Amino acid sequence: MTTLKDGVEYLLPDDLKVYRAVEYLNGRGRTTNNSQVANAAGLGRTSVANITAHLRTRGYLVDKGKGAAYHWRTTSKEVKA
Repeated sequence: MTTLKDGVEYLLPDDLKVYRAVEYLNGRGRTTNNSQVANAAGLGRTSVANITAHLRTRGYLVDKGKGAAYHWRTTSKEVKA
């Protein structure tokens, strides 16, 4: 999850892995559901589901999917690690 330091929000290592995996998959026109992101990030699906939900809440990711499947996209929010 993210952390605050001196009023600046920073992504923790696993958050950054997930964010970068979404960027990577989006850049190659690939599906960005939680399973695909988990494979690209090297993390478990449950962890990725929790992280993507948190990153969406914090404004780093947006779900562009229609229906039950997630299709994650990054937002323009600045990422600090």
